[in-house]
Amino acid sequence: MTNETDDDDDGLEICRETYGGDVAVRVACVTSFRGTLLDGEVDRTGLMQWPARVAVSEWLCAARSTLKGKRLVELGCGAGGCGAVAAALGLDVLATDASPAALALAARNLAANAAPGARYDVARHVWGDGWGALGRVEINRRFGTSRPNFLARSNRSRFG
Repeated sequence: MTNETDDDDDGLEICRETYGGDVAVRVACVTSFRGTLLDGEVDRTGLMQWPARVAVSEWLCAARSTLKGKRLVELGCGAGGCGAVAAALGLDVLATDASPAALALAARNLAANAAPGARYDVARHVWGDGWGALGRVEINRRFGTSRPNFLARSNRSRFG
């Protein structure tokens, strides 16, 4: 993975990353371990790009020949870095998170990176609500089937 970073006019950090040697994505995030996770009452945890996304994104690129036409649900997507790589590879992606701010950022990143014909969307899902809370009907509405091929979780885990 190669990475270049700069800031855009919205105050977001823009990471230009290349995976698998040829899959280039441009991902906006609020911070990459600069400053604090809590900014007053705002938890910026989900707005960051977490290092675990690199391993998941590299795996997606390595397995790309077997992923054509597949569906991915990303759990706790945050800024949507893994979903952006999956969408760039042409997978259909449903990125989920509890944070409305993270979902807005993920939607921006998916739109900026999706391959032609790839379907992508975001949905609110709170950890602990169970799979049924996201709902097979919702997944069916977005993918035309209630069964995704893959679930991805690449940011930090919370216990408590």
